[in-house]
Amino acid sequence: MTDTVKYSYINTFRWIYSRLPKFRKRQFFILFAGMSCTALLETVALGSIAFFASTVADPVNVLSSKYVNFAGQIIKADFLNSAKGLIIAAGLLMVFLVTVKNSVKALAKYGMIRFSLAMEAYFGKILLNGFLKLPYQWHLSCNSADLVNAVQWRVFLGRNFFQPCLKIFNNVLMVSIMLTSLFIVQPMVSFIVLVVLGTSAYFIYTVIRGKIDRTATIARDYQRTINKETTMAIHGVKDVKIAQKEDVFVAKFADNAVPLSRIFALQKFYDDSPVLILETIGFGMLCFSICVMLLKFDATTAYVTGTMALLAVTAWKILPAVSQSLNSVTTIRKALPYISSQIEYFTRIETDKNILAQNNAKSLDSFRFTESIKFNNVNFAYQNSKTKVLKNIDFEIKKGETIGVVGTSGAGKSTLVDLLIGLHEPIDGTIVLDDQILTVENLFSWLGMIGYVPQSPYIYDGTLAENVAFGVKSS
Repeated sequence: MTDTVKYSYINTFRWIYSRLPKFRKRQFFILFAGMSCTALLETVALGSIAFFASTVADPVNVLSSKYVNFAGQIIKADFLNSAKGLIIAAGLLMVFLVTVKNSVKALAKYGMIRFSLAMEAYFGKILLNGFLKLPYQWHLSCNSADLVNAVQWRVFLGRNFFQPCLKIFNNVLMVSIMLTSLFIVQPMVSFIVLVVLGTSAYFIYTVIRGKIDRTATIARDYQRTINKETTMAIHGVKDVKIAQKEDVFVAKFADNAVPLSRIFALQKFYDDSPVLILETIGFGMLCFSICVMLLKFDATTAYVTGTMALLAVTAWKILPAVSQSLNSVTTIRKALPYISSQIEYFTRIETDKNILAQNNAKSLDSFRFTESIKFNNVNFAYQNSKTKVLKNIDFEIKKGETIGVVGTSGAGKSTLVDLLIGLHEPIDGTIVLDDQILTVENLFSWLGMIGYVPQSPYIYDGTLAENVAFGVKSS
């Protein structure tokens, strides 16, 4: 696998989205509509908070507002003509809007989490299915720990990539709508907010982006090495004990785990830094804006209070949103090296998938074995090797015969049996079943007709019945 990140945010998003089933794509657009609704409700709710603050601070001035008078005429409510009635109405409106906003936001957040986790299950299933259906010889050239890691790393496709992408979409929508509303109320202050926050966010992103990419790639490589060494030690524990190499494997683990812990600490520091920086900038900006309105524009108390409340609640929402977006970008960048590795596996699977689909379609249901098996001048060499393990093999086995294969260690007995089963394909020659050559087209039918007990049976962690009925679902 490559050690570099080949895929950008956009390319990776397109790659994932293009492989989603149609109903998942529909769910995505429904989720996007829900996020847009949440962003609008956030803005309306914040406006109601600012209005409530202005009403409490200076109800007389608010009562004289043409907008309040117009609202009173529309709904024909006499209680809006008094200060107490206006405060109560503004408070109830604020509580109602905040409740509705939080309810919709909770549902949207739940949908985002469910969607990203469903994607993990979907792509994990495709990856495992693809691995199991790839040729046996390909598996011999791979490290099993790498394949297990690839399936486990499905979390980087869902929780660590697509879910942060959804959070970024949601935050961008919310910030855009809030700043647009703020521009209508206070264009000058809004411009200052946009410039300061935008510049700060861009500066933070450009400073830590390179560091995140480097640490993410290094962390992936360390994790891969740790899993290889651990798998090797646990699976070969008998040999490890006989050779008294326990300390060697522990030392190899520590040589990778210790620097990995330092990298994780750095990544956490990069995650937490933006919110601290933006919070400091945000409060300074809020104080500066209020001073400008009081000293420069000679605004009324109600106006300053309302604007201050609007700025405060806007900053209260925008600053975490910007920080969360930066953290999401950080999470995505940390996930890209892992996803790059997975995409290469998917590419290999998809390249073979068309062949598998054709093979399944061409599988001969009428295939029968009634006479004999013939090896006709069969030659075989393992993948990426020019040395032939078997050369010019010719023999015939009649149906019903019992034979034994005898030879020294390494002579190719197991390889011969694997060819007979169909796990390997000859590089030259043919294997003929009755009058049909054994190929990938009829391999599925052939495998369904034979039984096989390996030299070293695989015993997995289960009951005796589960091991005997290997791969059969328990009822």
